[in-house]
Amino acid sequence: MKNKAITFGVGNMAWTIVFREHSGRVGARTVQGPNDKHVAWRLIEKEYPRLIAMVPGRHPVCINKETV
Repeated sequence: MKNKAITFGVGNMAWTIVFREHSGRVGARTVQGPNDKHVAWRLIEKEYPRLIAMVPGRHPVCINKETV
């Protein structure tokens, strides 16, 4: 089952984001937003205040759970 797509602002650029959850664990997901990385970061950071990284496109992210 796929997660429902989350869209930030105007645009259809796919971004893979890496963030720290409130529990302290690192999470990742793909969202949609503006093509401009600076605008996208500001919009996404409002929903994910512990944003660590943002990569253009859809990418799998492997997270070592032991490093959390």
